[in-house]
Amino acid sequence: MRNENKETNQGKKAIGESMGSRIVLALIVVAVIVTAAKVIPLVRNRVQTSQYPVIELADLQGMELESLSDGKFSFSYPAEDWEVWEQVTTDYHPLTIFYKGTADDGSTSISVAENDTVVTQLKPELLQVMLDGLKEQAPYMVIKESEMRSMEGTPVFYLEDNMSLTQEGLDMMVDTGAWTEETIEAMGGREALLSNNIASDQIQIYQLKNGKIYVYTGNYTDDAQKDMVLDTITVIAQTIKSTGN
Repeated sequence: MRNENKETNQGKKAIGESMGSRIVLALIVVAVIVTAAKVIPLVRNRVQTSQYPVIELADLQGMELESLSDGKFSFSYPAEDWEVWEQVTTDYHPLTIFYKGTADDGSTSISVAENDTVVTQLKPELLQVMLDGLKEQAPYMVIKESEMRSMEGTPVFYLEDNMSLTQEGLDMMVDTGAWTEETIEAMGGREALLSNNIASDQIQIYQLKNGKIYVYTGNYTDDAQKDMVLDTITVIAQTIKSTGN
């Protein structure tokens, strides 16, 4: 039994090391997005959402849901296909769930961040401001598609991109104060993180809800998972709520 436990622990450690770069990617992109969101100016004019493509919502009826919270906000996710890795939930931010089908390396995941804002409604002009900010702050992020869409009857920003882990990305996290060099060392160090040459396709949705901007970042490496990731994001979006100040 002791040998089995030892092998299990070693397996978990190996998984943690192999997916470390992917977690870093998710954290970096959310940090960039949150930073870009802060430069969005206040806009008071209302937008007609009927002009935007609608993101279809997943049907929650009969779905087995689990809840996740960090004390500031909470959401539910489909427990049949997704899970929480305790180590990641404890040591990293934002909140992240992982697809059970890629549990060997954590390559498919969804991270969620909450950001305070003075924005009253998302508009195309604000999307362009944010895109300009991302181009300046995140040259390692290749945006393939960006547009306004409608979700739950309100406008949202929708992006598809590819992220690669680079030295500049790690530098940005340190420069903005999100991490320290000690944080990076705790995840294995720069050389170890960069040596994996990790890249990930991503779906990102910005949603204004209850006076907060929620940023959903779905990571995947197989195009067949794209629709599933988007469906799961809509589950999270329907159930998310602010629980703190």
